Amino acid sequence: MGYYEIVVDSHMERKRLKDFAGMDEKLLADGTTLLYGNLKDQSELFSVLIKIRDMNLVLLSVRKMVVEIAKGREICEEKLILENEGEQSC
Repeated sequence: MGYYEIVVDSHMERKRLKDFAGMDEKLLADGTTLLYGNLKDQSELFSVLIKIRDMNLVLLSVRKMVVEIAKGREICEEKLILENEGEQSC
């Protein structure tokens, strides 16, 4: 299905991060957590979103990223699915 970036409000504990197998994580300087990785289908995306809800975390954004290689350079197109604040950027 595609590569996704999901941001939640607050740093998640390491033991909670293992619940998102297959996704990588990054604790950001602004106090949020970025989960990112490839999800194979919509049910896998919803599974991640349900885990976030069940952990009582605040979902800030969900972005589907499309990356293509064209003539030796990377082209990034961002498809914004849900974002509470901020601007889109690649």
